[in-house]
Amino acid sequence: MSNPIQNEYHAISSSITCMDKISNDLTALIKRDSTITWAGHRWLGELGLSAKRITGMSIVRLIHTDDQDILSKSLENMNDTPSGIELRFKNHDNLYRRFDCCLVYSANEDLFYFSGRNITCDVSFLSKEAENVIQSMLSISKRLNSTLNIDYLMDAMVEEAIKLTGSEGGYAGLRTTNGMICNKYLLNSKIVDFEYCWSPGTGIPGKLTDDKSSVIINNTDNNSGIPEEIWERFNIKSVAYVAIENSQDEVIGFLSVTNKRNGNGFSESDREKLIAISQSASTAIQNALAHQKNHIAELQLKNLREQLHRLVAHTQISREEERTEISREIHDELGQALTGLKMDISWLDRKLQTQGITDTYIQEKFQAMYSLIKTTITTVRKISSRLRPNIIDYFGIIAAIEWQTQEFQNRTGLECKIIALPKELNIDQNFAIALFRIFQETLTNIVKHANATKVLVSLELYKSNLTLIVKDNGRGITENAISNTMSFGLLGMKERAYLLGGEFEIKADTKGGTIVTTTVPVGNIKDKGRTKK
Repeated sequence: MSNPIQNEYHAISSSITCMDKISNDLTALIKRDSTITWAGHRWLGELGLSAKRITGMSIVRLIHTDDQDILSKSLENMNDTPSGIELRFKNHDNLYRRFDCCLVYSANEDLFYFSGRNITCDVSFLSKEAENVIQSMLSISKRLNSTLNIDYLMDAMVEEAIKLTGSEGGYAGLRTTNGMICNKYLLNSKIVDFEYCWSPGTGIPGKLTDDKSSVIINNTDNNSGIPEEIWERFNIKSVAYVAIENSQDEVIGFLSVTNKRNGNGFSESDREKLIAISQSASTAIQNALAHQKNHIAELQLKNLREQLHRLVAHTQISREEERTEISREIHDELGQALTGLKMDISWLDRKLQTQGITDTYIQEKFQAMYSLIKTTITTVRKISSRLRPNIIDYFGIIAAIEWQTQEFQNRTGLECKIIALPKELNIDQNFAIALFRIFQETLTNIVKHANATKVLVSLELYKSNLTLIVKDNGRGITENAISNTMSFGLLGMKERAYLLGGEFEIKADTKGGTIVTTTVPVGNIKDKGRTKK
């Protein structure tokens, strides 16, 4: 047996579905608690809201806050008589459009049939003044959305609000953690420096924040909502405030105009104009605040990077100074001690021989001690040289590159060949040691990772840029290895090149192997000839 109530619901649904196909109105089925159970296709065209998106949503959420009570009371008190009301709906751009709406109640299903016709831009019903307002709003919206400068944007918003409402002055504020802050007042087309902060929840801006509403006061006598500093200084007689809301319906600021020029006070029409301007400015303000926040974050990040670079530079200089000191101490103290010990062993050996002590065991022991000391001296010199090659200090970067290339070949057995060097090059010592450390680290990476048999090295000066190129014939390098943030060797070389004001690049050679290129500026140094090898 069929359910009569269910049949009636299906009948209503079928009827409005058919009407929706031929109608240009908004259509919907609504429960008494304002929930939308079905929505027609025109919601998307009129407001940019898909039927799927708003189904299950309260229709109250889609309309202007000042109209919500009207709709709620209509739904609560509805009887069998159709009800006609005018409502303002918000579209996807956070702008409001006016609709002439009708509600028809079905008692059996306890549902409302809703239809709404857009009367916002029905020019046949608009006065000449309304047409001018629409054109002004289009111009205002274009102006407000043409900048990301928050100060210029706030000034432009107040200026346009004053013109559109025919006011003498106005001001605006932005919400912060300390409250609503205003820093200037526009009076008779002139900007007056004026700073004021309303603590959270205080004054009219506090009311706007809590209620998300608007306020008109056409007689400011004895009104405690306006601070005395503002009321007396600017001789305020009438004032209108509206809240500025973001896309999450949160109040982010306020807009206010003061003293209507015709002396009649502000009207509902002025309120609507201010609301329209605040809605138009909302997106622009959010974009400007986001841009400002990003700009501040970029500056902070830039400063942090510069601090890190300075810290790294200081650390590297300190490290080189410590290496130099340790190298000298090892070379001078330990080296001299070992040399002295070597001479004492030699003297003692000769002394024993002159006294006729020629015991074979003693002689062998002396020779072993002498050999060990000699080997230790060689090791100490190598350690000292690795810590700080004295050749850089005495002979410069070119000789240091040649020495390191030969030492690398002797130590590893890999063929290491220099194919180009400047004949003479005088550069700062710290500059030279930094470039030399990049060269050392490059050779170390070749031994560890490249599986190469041959290495080619070139150091060339061209137009005040010094370029060091190290190429191997190994297995190459992957993109993952190049971008690996945990590769401290590569990071260290990049950082050294950056601190020299240059660039560091490592890439796989198309013919096999890896190419490491370091290019650094060296000023107006001239190459007095080039040596090819």
